[in-house]
Amino acid sequence: MVGLGHPTCVVAAGHRWIVTSSQSDLTSLAAEMSILMGWLSKEEGDYFTAQQSFTAGLTAAVEAEDHDLGAYAVASASTLPAFRSSPQQSLALLDSESVRGARLDRARPSTKLWISVLQAEVHTRVGSEPEAFGALDQADDYLAQVDPGGGPRPLLGHFDEASLMGERGITAVRLQQPADAEPSLDHALANMADYPKTQSRLLTNAARGHLQQGRIDQACSAALRSLDVALHTGSGVGVADVRELRVDFQPYASTDAARELDEALAIQL
Repeated sequence: MVGLGHPTCVVAAGHRWIVTSSQSDLTSLAAEMSILMGWLSKEEGDYFTAQQSFTAGLTAAVEAEDHDLGAYAVASASTLPAFRSSPQQSLALLDSESVRGARLDRARPSTKLWISVLQAEVHTRVGSEPEAFGALDQADDYLAQVDPGGGPRPLLGHFDEASLMGERGITAVRLQQPADAEPSLDHALANMADYPKTQSRLLTNAARGHLQQGRIDQACSAALRSLDVALHTGSGVGVADVRELRVDFQPYASTDAARELDEALAIQL
């Protein structure tokens, strides 16, 4: 997923309290703060608190009749392990027009774009190639509809042409198509330097693509770069992704490259 930069989001959301007057606006802002706290809890691995926060945010968004924020809450919840462990449950949530009173079909194009990216990820996990790339095609369509002046809420991560190219590259790697993935990942990495959490995710998948093609040294180099970025940004998710990637190095465990990665990961224990 594209990094949200959560502390900045929380501060920005908090600043808007002083210019809000209506009860509906206050309830909507309370919903947003709850969802953002859910993301912070998720980043720390506290999934129970994250689920509670997302649910509270959804309830408040529905009360405020803020369907865009409600869709954001639903999509956020879909990223938790409880849903990720069941692709069918994830898709049932993301494909719904309405969840607990939140009308996902009334969300802004920017929010629908993110939901399409999440749908693509779920389809990829079950190996459904046409559906995965179809969801990314839909994301491209929503990107063309995004109003640059449409306001800062919800505070989604950065999406543009380069980031969606990165999603295509990640999808191709996960579908065992590393040669097709490489140009997309290279393009995204060249244009996403200002988004380090996204950069770490791209590098981890670039490493996986190199492994799929037997490029052990290049895979190790990309993995080490990803780990370095994740550590500098304090991204527990990024570090966990590199640890998960290490499993793919197992056939090459005796190589210098794999040992170098093991040493770097051991320091973090």
